[in-house]
Amino acid sequence: MKSLLNNYKELPFNGRNNSLTPFNQILQDTGHGGKSYRCKFVSQVVSTTFEKIRWYYDTKEAVEVIENLKPCGVDGLRRITQIRYDNNTPTNCIMFNFQRKTLPESVIYILLASVTQTQIHRFAVSVLTNVRYSYCCCSSILQIKRNMMNWKNIAFYTVQFEITILLSVVIFFVALYGNFVWKRRNMFIQSWNIPGPFNIPFVGAAYKFMVRPEYIYSIFTKLQEKYPDGGKFWFGSKLVYFLHKPEHIGKILGSHKLVKKDELYRPIIECIGEGLLIAPVEKWRKHRKMIMPSFHQKVLDQFVVVFAEKSDILYNILNKHVGIEINMYDLLTKCTLDTVCETAMRLQLNIQIENNNYSYIFDKIMLLTYLRIFQIWNHIYWIWNFLGYEKKLQSYLKVFNNLSNKVIQEKLEERQNNVENKNEVILNGGTKKRMAFLDYIMENESFTATELRDEVNMFLFAGTDTTSSTLSFVFAMLGMFQDVQDKVLKEVLDVIGPDRYAEPQDLSNLQYTERVIKETLRLFPVGAFFVRSVTEDTDVGDFVIPKFSTVYFGVVYIHRNAKYWPNPLNFDPDRFLPEEVAKRHPCCYIPFSYGPRNCIGKNYAMMNMKVLVSTVLRKFKIHCAYKRIEDIKLKTNIVLRFRDGAKVSVTPRIK
Repeated sequence: MKSLLNNYKELPFNGRNNSLTPFNQILQDTGHGGKSYRCKFVSQVVSTTFEKIRWYYDTKEAVEVIENLKPCGVDGLRRITQIRYDNNTPTNCIMFNFQRKTLPESVIYILLASVTQTQIHRFAVSVLTNVRYSYCCCSSILQIKRNMMNWKNIAFYTVQFEITILLSVVIFFVALYGNFVWKRRNMFIQSWNIPGPFNIPFVGAAYKFMVRPEYIYSIFTKLQEKYPDGGKFWFGSKLVYFLHKPEHIGKILGSHKLVKKDELYRPIIECIGEGLLIAPVEKWRKHRKMIMPSFHQKVLDQFVVVFAEKSDILYNILNKHVGIEINMYDLLTKCTLDTVCETAMRLQLNIQIENNNYSYIFDKIMLLTYLRIFQIWNHIYWIWNFLGYEKKLQSYLKVFNNLSNKVIQEKLEERQNNVENKNEVILNGGTKKRMAFLDYIMENESFTATELRDEVNMFLFAGTDTTSSTLSFVFAMLGMFQDVQDKVLKEVLDVIGPDRYAEPQDLSNLQYTERVIKETLRLFPVGAFFVRSVTEDTDVGDFVIPKFSTVYFGVVYIHRNAKYWPNPLNFDPDRFLPEEVAKRHPCCYIPFSYGPRNCIGKNYAMMNMKVLVSTVLRKFKIHCAYKRIEDIKLKTNIVLRFRDGAKVSVTPRIK
């Protein structure tokens, strides 16, 4: 068929009834004579195309050719629906759509540019030739029967098309993942022998955290228990190592080079800014050096009386809740926030007395931030926004920002009115003004307005939420272990007495109380995890952690590791006797982190907790509904919390 068609490329074109005689001869030569074919395609192309010629070129020649092309005397160009090849019985063109798609559009454009009869004749021959070739292609490729549609073959080629599309998609993603692996080939190679959970391409092990927020902590715990010597997993595009050996931990946290906070902290920065705790390295070095003097021990000693006064307010509030289960976190959050505002900011806001919901706001901000970090689909902003989380977060941040604005505004007004700073100490034989945290920042001209706000936000959050959560666990432990509570009370009465406020020199003598707080922080470190970015290949001894990796420190598991803490779920404050501490690696206990980027406010927090515990314990006996540490279910939303509340109640002590 194809060879025959090649011989008829330049056949003359005749109009009227016998206009397709050459094509009819081809059909006869190939055994198709005697059958009629109907070709809507040819009719419509000839009809519509020559209508365009008539519209563009209303010439005598064009009109004459169009008139000659009316087949079989049928009037109206748009009514031409068939071209008879042999006899009067039309048969459907079996590949109309295929022929229509294979006609080169360039032929139509050439035709529109033609004005002579000769050129139009050539076009007509080209159209017929194209149709003939199309028919040959249809017959040879699809082998469709002449008198009916073969639907089985069409279905077959439809499935074949779908399989082709599917294979194309698979090949695309394989190529994309190959590019992903190639760019991180050093990380894949160096972590190949490190154990860890199954990782899905692009997602890694993030699928494991597709659970309700309160169960994310449990997933991490199970992961660490399954790989007790540490391991690795991919979290999206991040390679995350989790370390348990104190020697490995010390190599990372103790390094002065590996002090960069990981990008996973980005959602926190978006909420409260780049404060000292999560600031970039250069800003952290600069700000820590400038802020450090405000945490000098002699400055902190001035705050003891404030700690005692705020604890006394808490005592009066607890007196109204005797004998019932108390929401300790709510009361302690207000107390610590009130204390922070007066000590670090030197502002009396009376937050404990006012009716406010700061504890609820802090908790929700932490929860939403936690979801943004560990649920990988929330890293995509439009999904985060679509789920409604962004709207909720902004409503909570509005309340928090109003508080920080109030703090800053009142401090600015105080400075404008030249209020005398009453906190002075004697240093080196001379008198030098001792300033609180906010005073020191505001007098330092190198701090911008944004940096000032970021540091205030960070101190309000870090100084409030961590301390109040720790105290909730402390009171629960005292309520569970009455013998420990009795020992703490005895020490407090021996050192401070039954009625007077604690003084700075008293706190260093509350050694057993401090051990109780430390043992509570061992079992319930409120900073349940933290992460560090590895900025260079680091040999930790057993293996090398490649550059650009992230190291995750699961502090709860580290603190309860039976290798370093015998009977880890027993509450034993004597673990922190000096001789016991000397037996352990310092990185077995890291509630305030470790190394150059440890918590700057750990002494402030410890002093505050000692004063508050000593004040409350002298007035009330603490009770707790929990009987064993194993019964306490935990959750974390950046900070470790009770999943079901502290279940603490108080009763007055009989004098």
